Amino acid sequence: MIDVQKYKSLEKESLLREAHLIIWTTQANGVIKIDNKSLDIGPSNIITVGSRQKLEFLSGTIDGYVIFFDDADFPKSSIDSVCRIVLLYNYYNIRNQLIISEEQKQEFEQFIMLMYNETAAKQENKTNPVLSLLLQTLVLKMELVIRKDIPADAPKNNMQEKLLMDFLQLLEANYSSKHKVIEYAELMSISSRKLNDMIKFYFGISVKELISTKLYIEIARKLQFSSESIKEIAYDLGFSSPYHLSHFFTQSKGLSPQAYRDLVK
Repeated sequence: MIDVQKYKSLEKESLLREAHLIIWTTQANGVIKIDNKSLDIGPSNIITVGSRQKLEFLSGTIDGYVIFFDDADFPKSSIDSVCRIVLLYNYYNIRNQLIISEEQKQEFEQFIMLMYNETAAKQENKTNPVLSLLLQTLVLKMELVIRKDIPADAPKNNMQEKLLMDFLQLLEANYSSKHKVIEYAELMSISSRKLNDMIKFYFGISVKELISTKLYIEIARKLQFSSESIKEIAYDLGFSSPYHLSHFFTQSKGLSPQAYRDLVK
């Protein structure tokens, strides 16, 4: 169940839960440690911590909001995998910190406050669909920041991690025109089986699922943040017709593209 709490001078004891965390700092001047990484924390930071990661507060003070959630709080679709991949483990633990620019600060603040106010409103049901939708939207915004911020020359520990980053970069460049596993395997000069085994090792899902996840995120983003028609979105993302995009999205989301757009607008 999603929970959003406001904290002043965050302490380790406050966050001892079996849940994923997204921390938004309003005022902060301190140092935290996630697993073996020490991070200097300032205002307008987003900190992501997976449920299996160890979080410690080393020094200073941190004021802000904490979003607690688990995998069950996302729709039963491939976006759940992206949340774990991109946010909670941040491309195999390269980073757990996003520094939000002044230009984006207000937008993120508004989303956090919307979620906080929605949490404060008592709900009869344990699952709050509005909170789930807000969390999903926040994740999409965070993914966009990460995508722009992650360096092309990020450190890679071995050849397999280099292949992994090569695939992620190829997916980013070609998702709108290439939807088949074999197309990416050929670009990388490896077999489809080797590519699939590598993706399953790191992410626990198949290459096909990861490609579908990327397409799903891009459709959702365009439906939420652009005025493009569904027909335009379909052809922009390489679908043969609006019908095929609608069928793909409805299978993942349980809502048609137009119903989803109406809901988030």
